Amino acid sequence: MAGQEPLHQKLMQFIERAISSGEYKIGDLLPGEQDLMNKFGVSRGTVRKAYDSLVFKGFVERRSGQGSFVRKKDLPEENIRRMKIGIIVPSHEVFNPNRDPLNYEHKLDVFNGVLAGASLCNAEIEMVPYKPELKTSSPRDGYIILDSYRELVNAFNERNVPYSFYNLDGIISGVQHGVSVDLNESLYEAIKYLFSQGHRRVAMIDNGSMGAYHSVLNEYCLPFEESLVALSWKGTEEEAYEATLKLLSEARKPDAIFCRSDIRAAGALKCLHDKGINVPGEISVMGFDNIHKAKELSLSSYDTRRYDAGYEAIKVLSSLLTEIKEHGRMSFQITHLKGRIVERSTVAKR
Repeated sequence: MAGQEPLHQKLMQFIERAISSGEYKIGDLLPGEQDLMNKFGVSRGTVRKAYDSLVFKGFVERRSGQGSFVRKKDLPEENIRRMKIGIIVPSHEVFNPNRDPLNYEHKLDVFNGVLAGASLCNAEIEMVPYKPELKTSSPRDGYIILDSYRELVNAFNERNVPYSFYNLDGIISGVQHGVSVDLNESLYEAIKYLFSQGHRRVAMIDNGSMGAYHSVLNEYCLPFEESLVALSWKGTEEEAYEATLKLLSEARKPDAIFCRSDIRAAGALKCLHDKGINVPGEISVMGFDNIHKAKELSLSSYDTRRYDAGYEAIKVLSSLLTEIKEHGRMSFQITHLKGRIVERSTVAKR
């Protein structure tokens, strides 16, 4: 794969040719990242960029925790106009894995779900970087909003512009159409899972959102101990490593650590490994988000169902557009999704 062309582009073309030739058929699972790294001697980042390019071209869909699959490229029947849907994001930089790895995976999972739904709804998808002009001029049939643009939501409500809203932190005030995964409920279930496995000294590496933790403690009639909380505002592995050191310095160590993200959990696992502490024999570790890194680390985590949220978001939007066509109006539509525990090898029963 030598040459002046970027490695990820050459790898993308190799996979695309394999799909076009029929070597991989619709619905087939494509080679995993490690397989391609070993075969071509490239980095994981190169493989991910290649697959990301194929996702955006419509050849591939990625399913959280399962892998990359060949996607059917649907063509509309003659004389049937495709819906033109804009996905509103802060900028194209959200799909840059080097800038913000966690946000990148979040958005990519949602985008994959949208693409899968688009093939069923006969929709043409285009990424639209947010601009204030969208509040007054909206040239597409409808929009999927992937961030908390409250002023844009209000403008679309006033002008009856069809939209479907999804945000990682839940539905914001004023949203009339979209997909909701209750963040507080998800955090509560993830933390409670550790208690259900017999843990009682559950530490937190968090960004300060302690409501769910207090709720679980109250349910189990346990007191809040400040020594079991280590804040991690930036959410980096390095910061979580230091937070874990703080927890281990206490006289009474935790028997489990809940981390507000899988990236924080990766830092905690590295620290515990460096200190010779067995996971999960001595201390269990639970992550949150279920990004690709969780699978790599065999990390128990909580799946917030971002792929499913993207899929449902475009279904909501398609339903709104059908309502407008048939009845000239839109009804209030919010689809509620419930997350799920993903059990791997970093949590043990006590």
